[in-house]
Amino acid sequence: MKTKEQPFTHAGRTLWFTKGTPDEVKRILCELCGTEKRVRLFLGEPSTGDVWPEEYDVLGSIGSSMGPVKVPLLIHNARSRGGGAILTHCVVGIDRAPGQPRYRHPWFKLGIWMVQRREDKRVPWAVLRNETTQAQFETQQQARRYQLFMLGERWTK
Repeated sequence: MKTKEQPFTHAGRTLWFTKGTPDEVKRILCELCGTEKRVRLFLGEPSTGDVWPEEYDVLGSIGSSMGPVKVPLLIHNARSRGGGAILTHCVVGIDRAPGQPRYRHPWFKLGIWMVQRREDKRVPWAVLRNETTQAQFETQQQARRYQLFMLGERWTK
């Protein structure tokens, strides 16, 4: 089944969104488009609200593509000339600042993130999500920073 894009106009800006994108996500992305205000996107499963453990391409400002069909893009920083199209129907959360949600899916779930020391391993610190190792670190501080980044409480790793 192919998803079709649909136009949405808010605050004088028209963007095209993937079918199934919540109106609240459309409204917020239209509002933020072109403002250069940084956001943190949480992408995930739209039917359950489960957040995917994505650490790349989740921070930036909202811009739009060029041409007659403008889609929202995530622009990495002010020096960037473009960015990737956002899977708008998979947006389950938007933060305007660390720990300050602007939008949450009704069943938004980050999962359980833990830092764990592993005595028998070459790399002693691990960050687990729902009891599955997501990343490994040399120091506890590195692991804790990563955990906070993945929880949206910190915007740098």
